[in-house]
Amino acid sequence: MSTDAAQRTDAAPGALTIRAADPSDTQELHFILGTWRQNYWKQSPWGRRLTAAVYIPGHEPVIQRLLARSQVLVAVEPSVGELVGYLVFELKPKLIHWTYVKDAWRRAREHGFLPEGVATSLVRASGLPADLDGVTVTHATFAWLGSPPLTDKSTGRELKRGTDGLQARYPRAITNPYVWVNRSNQEEGAHGSAR
Repeated sequence: MSTDAAQRTDAAPGALTIRAADPSDTQELHFILGTWRQNYWKQSPWGRRLTAAVYIPGHEPVIQRLLARSQVLVAVEPSVGELVGYLVFELKPKLIHWTYVKDAWRRAREHGFLPEGVATSLVRASGLPADLDGVTVTHATFAWLGSPPLTDKSTGRELKRGTDGLQARYPRAITNPYVWVNRSNQEEGAHGSAR
């Protein structure tokens, strides 16, 4: 995790504290790595098509590489010290690699527990534009992309309505799963790579 994130501390409105992830806290790092790995596998159109034997050894190094160069903010419920969400991002260029909020906290604002959502608080504290204007999302899930309707191929009848994803709320954001690969390749070229 970038040292820039270690400098960032912000109090979220309501009951949460937003702070930089602690790279020396192995429990915190394990939580971040584990939830990102598991949730992207299960909730992305791409990841869910892969077996664990293919996905985990293939994508875990990607996550570790992104964590090493990114800033990470965590949202903590201070009365019990529970980590309820986190944001993995870069400011130059403006990238969001991953956002995670525990299920129990995903509708906290709607239920009146918080004045704004956990992910909104994390983005606001990050320095990224709140409307995600020009921000590239690299790891998109169905929550971001939405899902198409499920249609019976023989009758054409819609069996299940499609959903709009969060991307519809942020039309100026960019979805590009390759920007981190291209950037990594450029960095390797600039520094030389051992092959």
